[in-house]
Amino acid sequence: MGFFNSDLLIEYLGLFFVSILIFYFSRYIAIRLHNNIFRQGFFGDSSVHFALVEQFKNKFFSKKIEKYVIPNPMWYPVLFHKFCTLFSLSLVRRKPFFPNHILFVLLSALFIVYTHYIGKTIFLLQDYKFTTGVIVFYLFTVSNFLFEEAEIAYLKLSERMLARMLAAFYYLTMFIYIRYNNDLSFYLAIASCGLLFTASFFGRQLILVSAIFLSIFLFDFRPLLIMGLGFAFAVLTGGPYFVKSFITNIKSWGMYFTHYNADKWDKKRRFFYRFVSLKNRGLYIFLSDLLSKEPTRTLFRMAELAGVIVLSVYFWDYKIFSFILVGLLVYFITTTKLLDVFGEGYRYLEYAFYFLSPFLLGAFLYKTSNQVFVLLLIQYVTIQSFIIFFLNYRRFKKRKVFTTDTLSNFLNQLKLPDNCVVFPGNMRLGADISARGKYNSFWWQPGGIADPVLYKEYIEEYPFLRSDFKDLFKKHNVTFALLDKNDKKISYNFSEYPVILENDQYIAFKIN
Repeated sequence: MGFFNSDLLIEYLGLFFVSILIFYFSRYIAIRLHNNIFRQGFFGDSSVHFALVEQFKNKFFSKKIEKYVIPNPMWYPVLFHKFCTLFSLSLVRRKPFFPNHILFVLLSALFIVYTHYIGKTIFLLQDYKFTTGVIVFYLFTVSNFLFEEAEIAYLKLSERMLARMLAAFYYLTMFIYIRYNNDLSFYLAIASCGLLFTASFFGRQLILVSAIFLSIFLFDFRPLLIMGLGFAFAVLTGGPYFVKSFITNIKSWGMYFTHYNADKWDKKRRFFYRFVSLKNRGLYIFLSDLLSKEPTRTLFRMAELAGVIVLSVYFWDYKIFSFILVGLLVYFITTTKLLDVFGEGYRYLEYAFYFLSPFLLGAFLYKTSNQVFVLLLIQYVTIQSFIIFFLNYRRFKKRKVFTTDTLSNFLNQLKLPDNCVVFPGNMRLGADISARGKYNSFWWQPGGIADPVLYKEYIEEYPFLRSDFKDLFKKHNVTFALLDKNDKKISYNFSEYPVILENDQYIAFKIN
């Protein structure tokens, strides 16, 4: 039963467009719920992502962001940013959620079509029961409606959404290939692995770790084969830039331990600091920890994974359990204080099981009677909806309400000339300033500084620039300084420079 059979192709296309409608409106609801965050303009990492998109719109094969003055080589994965050049810069600025909205809808629809294909060709199913179950299990995952703290990156301008979905395709298609020897899944696993290599630092780590552990647990070389062929595909599509990026990525791991996260070696800090503490600190603190600390934090947000673990034991299958075990193992070791420089541990679970969990739930429960199947779907939707409502209600109660872009308002009053160089104190503020006009400022080229000497020349303590800044002023012909008055960790003495504008949050100085 080939994928390109004309009758089946019409069936797949129909399912694809129905899925697009479902996921478009589900993500639209999520965007509307979190619309407040976009009123403040670009801040933090989204400023850097916008600068990359802006740079590639001007020079598609550029090797640096011209607005950033720190001269380290750029080595950040840029697949997402190249994709964003398909849209106008004004659209990305006005609706920074739009590229990820499109990616979520298209890749989710492809996941459902692939699921239906597996149902028909491997499970030999003739109805839509399995596919419908997977749609419901996937649609009502908590992570599709909850975007708090760092998770807001899955909505706004960031490569995280693309990375998570490519990782999910990689893990699912590799599982299908290894479990069922499906040829199409083999090629899809290689393609998604290769694209993930070019899209995300975190995705690269997931590939490396999962391939090694799966090969060990399964006594099977095929995960390593897929990784090797995926890497070759990344070299073919990413060229010399990808090779440089990958090599520098590995070299940078030492910098993360010694510079960016030096405090992680503080022996006074708990090794398992991200896990729930059982010390008696009061009921309220304990309950708060259950929602914010591991492993209960992840359990609330990935209840479907708990169901998969239970069912995988009940319907025992060693290969299925190996894929689950690898994800859990990596999660636990990267949640420790020592190794969380490799990313938040829960992200390994989210990335690996984003597609695999709903797929396995649908497969496990398909054999139940139609009545039981519908009842299980209703129970699942009810439980997940309650968790989604509860966690969002808890977050919205304490969220900060943004009504305007305060930094843009300040810059509009300041009227800086184009191409001036602004010293920001905090490099993150420098990226935010550059995202709002033709202003040059201090942020490293995306990827970060992998050279300790260059790091010492510019950085006092990440993300703050050197407090003895006059050499930097001369080297880069700095004409203005703009500081956030709430950044008090590093003290900058600007007493000899005249203040040209000040409000409750920002203060600007004329340098020369």
